[in-house]
Amino acid sequence: MNKMMPDQSRSYEDSLKYHRDLKNSLDTAKEEKAVEIAKRALKMRLSVDDIIELTGLSRQAIEQIKINEG
Repeated sequence: MNKMMPDQSRSYEDSLKYHRDLKNSLDTAKEEKAVEIAKRALKMRLSVDDIIELTGLSRQAIEQIKINEG
């Protein structure tokens, strides 16, 4: 196995952390956009099945949005 020097290991770990943080940020933004679309689709009275297809959200997530939006 290839062994890294401590500074190389630290740099590698920092790089992994950066990429994980970036992925988490992008995933969060995508989720927020999907929720926004679901809210608009609910106001347009689209079916839950259509909203699932549009957003990729789960039925449970859409039902929760319906409850929260009153």
